[in-house]
Amino acid sequence: WNGELLQEVKEAQYFELENTIQKYELMRGARFEVYCKILKEAMKELEDRVINSSDFQTIPTDKLLSMIEKLEERINKDTFRELLKVPAPDDIALFEKYIEVY
Repeated sequence: WNGELLQEVKEAQYFELENTIQKYELMRGARFEVYCKILKEAMKELEDRVINSSDFQTIPTDKLLSMIEKLEERINKDTFRELLKVPAPDDIALFEKYIEVY
């Protein structure tokens, strides 16, 4: 029964830690939500600054191109999703105009 008590102690420690984390709002979801709100406001401020400024006209072409490439890379990174591979029947070629077949 020693192992049974050890399991109960581990469970009690786990729940105590979970309660502490929730108490101080350190849950990953709560932090994520706060970060998203901050990012939204920062992006809104950046957009306002860009719209209300003519600074882009003074950026050299090579730097502007570099900025565009970096932004495109970031967008691709943020939106990338791995393809889901599923087994398909041999006659799947009939549906090639509707789906990508590899």
